[in-house]
Amino acid sequence: MSGNIKFRWFLLAPIVLTLLVVVTSTVSWAGELEDAQEAVRQNPNDAVAHYTLGNGYGKSGQYQEAITSFREAIRINPNFAGAHYNLGLNFGRTKNGFDAIRHTLIAAKLFERQNNSKLAAFAKSMLVKLLKVFPKYRPEDFANIQIPRPSSPDDTQLIIDSAKNGYLTEELHKKYWDNLRKKGGDDERLLKAMTDWYPKINRLQLNFNREMFKSLKRTLKNKKITYSSEYEASYQKMKREMFNLPFKKGTKEYTDMYRVMVPEFKKNKNFVDKIFEYAITGETMTYLYDKSIKMKINLQNVLAMEAGIEEGWKNLLKLFNPAWSE
Repeated sequence: MSGNIKFRWFLLAPIVLTLLVVVTSTVSWAGELEDAQEAVRQNPNDAVAHYTLGNGYGKSGQYQEAITSFREAIRINPNFAGAHYNLGLNFGRTKNGFDAIRHTLIAAKLFERQNNSKLAAFAKSMLVKLLKVFPKYRPEDFANIQIPRPSSPDDTQLIIDSAKNGYLTEELHKKYWDNLRKKGGDDERLLKAMTDWYPKINRLQLNFNREMFKSLKRTLKNKKITYSSEYEASYQKMKREMFNLPFKKGTKEYTDMYRVMVPEFKKNKNFVDKIFEYAITGETMTYLYDKSIKMKINLQNVLAMEAGIEEGWKNLLKLFNPAWSE
């Protein structure tokens, strides 16, 4: 694992997670079916591309095609809880009760393992409904259903790819840190240097997220960009602390990390600014880290992102301090 990739991951964790943690649950189908098909042709091994295509087929009533796409997404990423859930939904539409219940159950278990309590509860409520719709099946019929094993984070790139596919979880993130601890040497020294700085950045990012979503809701209501009173202050405080790196100036660690952070931070800030612009225009926005993902910045999506990100950041903070609370 190269040093530059390693530093890039530590940057991605506090910044990119802001918009990745709930991407699979907030994307709106806004493009043409042909666009989704082209995305799969260009990225045949991208689970999210197949997932997006499956959504398109499902919304157009092509349920068998949707099932094929969701199955392919799961083949690529067996831990893709959202794909399991939507696969179960489409099996239900085709009156295949057993597979509808089976994949909805798997989705609920995966969401639980990922500490996504809201989506786990949602999947469980759907499970209750499916058992009523298909009364020939009982919960004990699914007692031996196997849940996919968690992905093993052998290196940083795996975790970054996982994040892009919308399934970066507390469990996966914790395993990465555990791997660093086991390796020792330079990795252990890096870990110690990051321990205090990283949670501090997460807390500031959580505060900025809250002000950002508060501002987005006001913008949508007023139909003009309207920032909260603390929006700029929370951003400046986060920026100031983020560049107060845990390494001595002039060292290789400081230089490597700074060179990675500056362009990434600017890119993310420009993306956040564009979110406000799209909230006004109502146009479809292309996601920064995956061009096949498109969404509208409307109240429904903003509320969904707000809820998921809030929970995701709290989970990350608890990684460093299990007793953490506000």
